[in-house]
Amino acid sequence: MAQPAEQSSEDRRLQALARYRLLGQAAPLEGVTPAADRHPGESAADIREDVAALTRLAVVVTGLPLAALNLFDATRQVQLSTVGFPASTSPRAESPCATHFLDGELVHTPDASLDPRLAGNAHVDGRLGSMRAYASVPLVTDDGHPLGTLCVADTAPRTLTADQLGALSDLSRVVVSLFERRRQAHLSARLVAEADEQRALAELLIAEADHRHRLLEAVFDSAGVGIVVSDVDGHLMTMNSTATQWLGRPIDPRLSLDEHAGAYDLRSADGTTTLPTGDLPLHRALNEGPVDQVEMVIVAPDGTRRAVVCSARPLHDDDGVLTGAVAALHDVSVLRARESALQDAHDQLTRHADQAATLARAAHSVTTAENPRQAICDAVRELMDADAAFLLQPRGGRLEATATSGLPAGTHLAAALPVPLTGTAGVTGATTDGLPQSLAATSFTSGEFLFVADVAADPRRDESLRAVCDTVSGAWQPITVRAGVGADHDPGDAGTQHLGGLERGAGRTAGQSVGVLAVVWNRPVDDVPATTRAMLSTLAGEAAAAIERDALLQRLARAADHDPLTGLANRRSWDRHAAREIARATRDGEPLSFLLVDLDHFKTYNDTRGHLAGDELLRDFAAAARGCLREVDVLARWGGEEFVAVLPRCAGADAVAIADRIRGCVPAGQSATIGVVQWVRGTTATEALAQADAALYRGKSSGRDRTVLHPPR
Repeated sequence: MAQPAEQSSEDRRLQALARYRLLGQAAPLEGVTPAADRHPGESAADIREDVAALTRLAVVVTGLPLAALNLFDATRQVQLSTVGFPASTSPRAESPCATHFLDGELVHTPDASLDPRLAGNAHVDGRLGSMRAYASVPLVTDDGHPLGTLCVADTAPRTLTADQLGALSDLSRVVVSLFERRRQAHLSARLVAEADEQRALAELLIAEADHRHRLLEAVFDSAGVGIVVSDVDGHLMTMNSTATQWLGRPIDPRLSLDEHAGAYDLRSADGTTTLPTGDLPLHRALNEGPVDQVEMVIVAPDGTRRAVVCSARPLHDDDGVLTGAVAALHDVSVLRARESALQDAHDQLTRHADQAATLARAAHSVTTAENPRQAICDAVRELMDADAAFLLQPRGGRLEATATSGLPAGTHLAAALPVPLTGTAGVTGATTDGLPQSLAATSFTSGEFLFVADVAADPRRDESLRAVCDTVSGAWQPITVRAGVGADHDPGDAGTQHLGGLERGAGRTAGQSVGVLAVVWNRPVDDVPATTRAMLSTLAGEAAAAIERDALLQRLARAADHDPLTGLANRRSWDRHAAREIARATRDGEPLSFLLVDLDHFKTYNDTRGHLAGDELLRDFAAAARGCLREVDVLARWGGEEFVAVLPRCAGADAVAIADRIRGCVPAGQSATIGVVQWVRGTTATEALAQADAALYRGKSSGRDRTVLHPPR
């Protein structure tokens, strides 16, 4: 009985993979022609560069030279991107990732040849390769379906740190988020196509109505048509019962043509203007000849309005002498009402299609824009037909604008938040300024959409915001994130960290507000339609995803350039700083010095007091040494207990004084030896550090706890 359950689970996983269209297939929407039929051969080519960039980033954060982003269908492993070897498609059974990716857990082994799960794999035992170090994290969708893996490897044994494995897991979530954004964009495009089809259907219905109108005219020639006959002078002679009923008054042969429009309340097609005598069909037939399709409105004594189309013909006797005229009235009230309803439906479909197109463009721009917050504000303003839109996010007990649209550049917007700031729904009361909670803060703390037609009359209005934006009507949509976002902590960051404006490290619950989208109209707006609210909510979701993704990428970027233990620049970042300062010194001719710092007897300290104490010493020294340097100086961890610094516009003697200050701040009663060198034009950073290392060696040989200046050449 277990095998059918496993097969059903695999079927569901393959269906989830198909929905993302990453391998050229697509799962059909209910009631929609399968996208694979519309777009044969569609694949993930449109995100290949993003996928490749994330794969390269996996190499950077883990330090392993080989990486691959794999997807698994029923029989194959398909590599969307690789680093260190060419991408390929191979049997799923040969893949080391295929042995465990369905478990949904990260797998890391320093030496695959010693791991019983992997030792017999062809990529490990030499048949296809000799992989040793290996780490693989599954690409799992929000509903729990593993699509594939993001893995890194080396041909030599290696052990990854917890921070490196955490960064690899973060990258896997970025990949899945990228797949999901792409799926949503494709879905929006398909919905726009459906809206276009519905609009075409409405146009067809209007054409069919026009056709029915022509058929009805043929029928009305013999039945259900109002008939009115006048003599040569325009005095009414007779009318049929239909005409009498429509006009609501009996025939009066005493009335002249000039009195017809007033007596029978005949109006122009607009229904408001009394029909001029010269435009009466009987008058025109008597004076001009045949008249066709004159549209007018008859208003009965009880106020009933009837739209009619009138045709009139002159009457002649056998000798051709004009004797009068006849007019046929065709009731088109129902037809006009139907046309109006169809036009309203067409207009509504057009608006929905335009809104869906706006939503699709917004989803795409948020995924690809350099500034997704600005893209969201621009899209909200367009979608809501608003005069301005802005994004407010919490900072320091206030809501501050991080992006605006429709407001002058440099406009500063802020609103107070209630005390204490917990960020959870339901927080109410006074603000940090002791004032009633503003409309923006109300939406933020309650987590609910808020619309106010007359902002000036609402006691929760923020007069400063209303004055800056000239607000008449407004709407506020909270932006919420999923559970746990931002609860992690980057040990390399100094001070308080933020995720899209919220302080990190506090932890969050599902539905956590991280900001508010504010929409401003400088004119009265009665209400926001439900469909527009739904699209605004969707855009708020896009904003939340953009904030999460931006913060995650910032943390990953920082992790790539900083030492995770001390928060100082790492060697990769140091190389850039050193090259930049040498180029500047070469250009400006100003002095430049380098320091190479080594903590004395660190191994003994580490062995005696333990690795945790050793790590604490390194962190405390890094913080203290930074306090001894200028803002322009750069301190980096060189490796182990060694540190390196570059001092722009600093001669060797001044560098010695700075080095002595650093030696004086070594914590825990420890000491340091420092080699100092003043850079010589034409030498590289590597050569300068070699000289500093020689000076450091002389200091170590002379008893340690001293500063040694390398003599200039």
